[in-house]
Amino acid sequence: MTAFNIVAPFVSGFSGLTFVTNASDGSNALYVVEQKGRIYRLAPGESAPGQVFLDISDRVSCCGERGLLGLAFDPDYESNGRFFVDYTDTKGDTVISE
Repeated sequence: MTAFNIVAPFVSGFSGLTFVTNASDGSNALYVVEQKGRIYRLAPGESAPGQVFLDISDRVSCCGERGLLGLAFDPDYESNGRFFVDYTDTKGDTVISE
């Protein structure tokens, strides 16, 4: 029999969570993507939604299989600040935007 570690929640208060990532910029912050069109930056040790990193909720068609679905940071994000999002716009089209 194999022993498993128990996974315990460490943050709450999000709605329609679709993705969590980090920027590999040395900050150890997590970026939490909500389907309705917001991305939060969660600093180490925070246990509630952090500061809003990006809010494009006015451009996003939500919900079901639509919404803000992805976030990717450029490998050189720390120096160039570039990141990309994948979302469904208000016309129902998929958009990948920098």
